[in-house]
Amino acid sequence: MSTSKLFKYAGVSTNPNYERGTRARFANDIFRVKQLDKVGHINIDIVELPHAMTKEDASRYLLEAGFDNGEADVKAAFEYELNRNAPRVPRAVKVKSVKPRAVKVKSVKTDAPSLESIAARIKAELAAKSSAAVESDLEDAPF
Repeated sequence: MSTSKLFKYAGVSTNPNYERGTRARFANDIFRVKQLDKVGHINIDIVELPHAMTKEDASRYLLEAGFDNGEADVKAAFEYELNRNAPRVPRAVKVKSVKPRAVKVKSVKTDAPSLESIAARIKAELAAKSSAAVESDLEDAPF
């Protein structure tokens, strides 16, 4: 929401359908009263400001001028607008301490042969095969 927008009219209206019924209203023309009445608002009280003001300035001006006439809901509506854009104070966050846990490591059995055993097996197979068997294998080749 832009806080630098200027308004010529300010006041309050009550919508019986809202939880927070009475709210501060800001407008640039008086036809806002007609629109609020059309959508069912009651207790519409909008006045012309002495000069164009921001929502915060208009709220402060109307509170100081006694616009609320002792009505708590009107005062609360303008105070809400004053505090709406106020910087929020960050809350302290509680951080739980984390206790380290022991990690259980399972030993993994591997039945895969090592590279040395594979190399030894290949050498043994080649040594077992005689050169004659290699030649006979080549005679049957189709090339």
